[in-house]
Amino acid sequence: MAYTNDYQAITGLSKVYIAVQQQDTKEGVKYGQVHVVDSPKSFGVTPESSLDKAHAGNRVVQVAQTRAGTTFNMSFHSLPDELQEEILGEERREDGLTYSNSKHVSPYLGIIAEFTKEDGTSRFVGLTKAVLTPAAEEGSTKEDSTEFGELAFEGEAMERIFDGERKISKSSKDEDYDFSVLSAAVFMDSAAMPEA
Repeated sequence: MAYTNDYQAITGLSKVYIAVQQQDTKEGVKYGQVHVVDSPKSFGVTPESSLDKAHAGNRVVQVAQTRAGTTFNMSFHSLPDELQEEILGEERREDGLTYSNSKHVSPYLGIIAEFTKEDGTSRFVGLTKAVLTPAAEEGSTKEDSTEFGELAFEGEAMERIFDGERKISKSSKDEDYDFSVLSAAVFMDSAAMPEA
């Protein structure tokens, strides 16, 4: 089969879709409401794998690949406080303050990143089960020019217990492209639709 190269590289990042995973068992998987964040600055996924060699007869006779988890990072210009609390497992109490202590843990998330290309098409990368480390909060004094801060997260993605899937991707250029199919595969719900 011959493949055609469209010579279109990723040139931007449009949106990130995030939902908290509420259940992941052999019987089923469930996510909460899907939130669309339209101010992402960066998103990167790095699969972890290793190659192990089998030696025999004074040479390598076989190579086995082990695919472990996946690390990823994402940063945002800003996030609503309520969403940040939800994806980090922090608690806003009746006094209006947000609390984080050793008893709070970050929940598992489903995430889809929408990368854009110059020809107007998109490439979507979805992670089915990911967990974040809390973002550092930093600032510096304002000087001659303004420096914008960002919220930067790092995390790990792993396979779902329900079906063993870890990463799902799709291009909007494909003839059979339908975002609802991708959304259903990642979030088990077709409710997260991109804006036209």
